[in-house]
Amino acid sequence: MPAREPSVLETASRFTREIRNWYSAGLLAALVLPSRVPPQRGLSNTWFGRRVVRFHLREGYRVECRLQDSAPVMDVSVKGDYDLLSGIDWNSIRTIIDVGAHVGSFTVWASHRAIHAQVVAVEPNPEVWPFLVANVNRNDLRERVLALQLAVGEREGSAFIAVNEQSGEARVVPGDDGSRPMVRVTTLRNLMLDETLSAVDLVKLDCEGAEYGILLSAPTEVLQRINALVCEYHPVVGHHVSELVGVLKDAGFQVRVQPRRNDIELGTLLAHRG
Repeated sequence: MPAREPSVLETASRFTREIRNWYSAGLLAALVLPSRVPPQRGLSNTWFGRRVVRFHLREGYRVECRLQDSAPVMDVSVKGDYDLLSGIDWNSIRTIIDVGAHVGSFTVWASHRAIHAQVVAVEPNPEVWPFLVANVNRNDLRERVLALQLAVGEREGSAFIAVNEQSGEARVVPGDDGSRPMVRVTTLRNLMLDETLSAVDLVKLDCEGAEYGILLSAPTEVLQRINALVCEYHPVVGHHVSELVGVLKDAGFQVRVQPRRNDIELGTLLAHRG
């Protein structure tokens, strides 16, 4: 069933609890990002939206980014997009793959919990890539996190990045439009081979629709080497989340789907072993 819409009071309480400097960076982000209050479209791609701020999170880590790129920080720390992982045994996790790492919000958040884990953080967007690398270093994770500037998709090749007003919604488009920077695309199977990962404890996917190509093309034996997977799924013409559920169940996962509030085509999927 869809996640319950939190009240304004609940959101405000978590906002001030999770972001130590909510009164500065937090409030500025709330002004820049799209919201239900004016200016509803936010202030991305303005001089104000491009302002760089540093978020000091309650658990002690820091994430720096442009205000217009701060939506994933809010998703991870304030909106609780990964609360589905609350039952996971973080101490047992040794390997994590973060596909769509963006500025490193989930990478840093998960590394703080899985203190023994090595993380492969994959992000193709050149606009946010420098912030990912800087945030890994800023939180003393350079020995545990390998950041790779590439995309994961259905097949090996190259693509360009289509960015709209929110960098967190950037899409990887196969081919070459002749005007935008190109990025290498690999598959989940080849990523695991390249990084000599015989098994992965946790995979996180947030890749704006590419999750269908990644998972539906992955051989069953590759999926069977993953212990848990959390994925944000998106509306994609010709696809439905039931396809992801089917292929993951065929690989032996138990699957839970949590649609986003007021949008059944957008949500979070958790696949785990019994």
